[in-house]
Amino acid sequence: MDEALVVLGLTTAQYAALAMLEQSTGESSAELARRMFVTAQSMNEIILRLEDRHLVVRDPHPVHGRILQTHLTSAGQKTLNRAHRLVGDVEKQMESGLNKPERRALVDMLRRCTAALGNTTT
Repeated sequence: MDEALVVLGLTTAQYAALAMLEQSTGESSAELARRMFVTAQSMNEIILRLEDRHLVVRDPHPVHGRILQTHLTSAGQKTLNRAHRLVGDVEKQMESGLNKPERRALVDMLRRCTAALGNTTT
């Protein structure tokens, strides 16, 4: 995916962060870090780079002013739409060697793996 996304100047991690914000806007960097299984410091670097490119903005939380909520900008949404198409092409190529039942089984197994990671306690 990094090779496909380079034309947009994005890394896979930046794409994932943008995609998560599309699904759940207004999350803090700490929330995004937990969802992406990266450190808060790594997520802060990702968000800073996206912010520098005007793909996201951060605003103080209305109740907890020290928490910054992250939102896609219109430029971020446009970039993400283009990235979705590029990533979709990579996924199609990756899945091309699998038949339909194998693809369904793979998706099921990946969902169970993700759920298992989400159920761990630290």
